[in-house]
Amino acid sequence: MPANKQLLILPGDGIGPEVMREVRRVIDWMDRRRMVTFDVSDDHVGGSAIDAYGTPITDETMQKAKDADAILINTSGCGTTVKDYGFMLRGDPAYAERAARVSALAKDITEYLAGIPLKPPQEASGLVVAYHSACSLQHGQRITRQPKELLAKLGLVVKDVPDGHLCCGSAGTYNILQPDIARRLRDLKVGTIERLRPDVIAAGNIGCIAQIAAGTALPVVHTVELIDWATGGPCPPALRGDRPHSAISTAASPTRGSPETIPQS
Repeated sequence: MPANKQLLILPGDGIGPEVMREVRRVIDWMDRRRMVTFDVSDDHVGGSAIDAYGTPITDETMQKAKDADAILINTSGCGTTVKDYGFMLRGDPAYAERAARVSALAKDITEYLAGIPLKPPQEASGLVVAYHSACSLQHGQRITRQPKELLAKLGLVVKDVPDGHLCCGSAGTYNILQPDIARRLRDLKVGTIERLRPDVIAAGNIGCIAQIAAGTALPVVHTVELIDWATGGPCPPALRGDRPHSAISTAASPTRGSPETIPQS
């Protein structure tokens, strides 16, 4: 029987508890042969917070990382910073070794899921998804194909956003410090996306999700929300009011348990 796996989830700034439950539910479903043990850090480490205030990861989380097989991060801006802790704290005798371990274990949630044998889709789908690749994910972590491949394998129609290398204008604290330029970047990004005529926009960073959602009537969701839905989880809240014409059918989906039944340990 495969060995027990210890996963430490490090919540990103602005990520609600529903996305945390979705992360756990998806892993439980996709990696069912393993006994997966979850721990959730109390840290809410944000890349923008680190840049602006120099906030370090806590000793408690570094201690938890000693026994972890991986540290999962569901906001790419945070993940980019955590992966850099080893470099940032390399000259600190008290933290250098532990910070290097944290950086080595850190994985974006899609990066981790891409390494798990994918279960066949539980629901038929023709949902058209415009995938926005956050700067922190594609430039900071060099993760570009995994999120799109995961969505495509689950039956979703994934469309690349032209000029996808350009920022949406969120950029950590940039949209606060340079709001006019940030709005122009957002409008450019939204216009490009809307020309694709997608049913939904997916992104892996909360800053991008909030920024893009402020400029369009299209639903904008975290990538994990779609992965969860496509494997039998609940419909993302952003899609419940006005389900797209090609939305995933839930009639034949096996029940994996509502969010309330997912253990919180």
